[in-house]
Amino acid sequence: MKTIVYIGTSLDGFIARKDGELHWLEQFANEEAMKSYEELTTRIDAIIAPPASGDLRIVLQRRNAHDKPSRVFFKEKMGDFFMIEAWQDGHPLPVAMNYDRVIWSGLAWAVGEIRHRDIEPGKPIELRLSTPDQDPSIHLIGQVYSVEY
Repeated sequence: MKTIVYIGTSLDGFIARKDGELHWLEQFANEEAMKSYEELTTRIDAIIAPPASGDLRIVLQRRNAHDKPSRVFFKEKMGDFFMIEAWQDGHPLPVAMNYDRVIWSGLAWAVGEIRHRDIEPGKPIELRLSTPDQDPSIHLIGQVYSVEY
């Protein structure tokens, strides 16, 4: 298993201000660093073992700097705002997302499922969870469950 971790810190041990802002860091950033940071906060890549049984449920949440659910207040199709992609052995897996609707309530989460019949046993599954959102105060949380109906 390979884990990549990015850690930011400051001399006082607090990288964000009390309001969660990180704008003070921009003075030290170049274009490459900012692009890397945006990808870090707007994309999750993971490799997981396939479930022994049941479907795979993937939950993607958008959170603010205080780790509270963050809402989006514009009309956007969920499938265009939250992307859940999966591959196994280099081939795409179908992810059922029945949320390709306008976000009326401002909820900022999505759920995708991969049917067990589409998963090859014993081969790792690559996941990519992402959003085109470029708000630096937002981060993504991904959770994966094995579910049986």
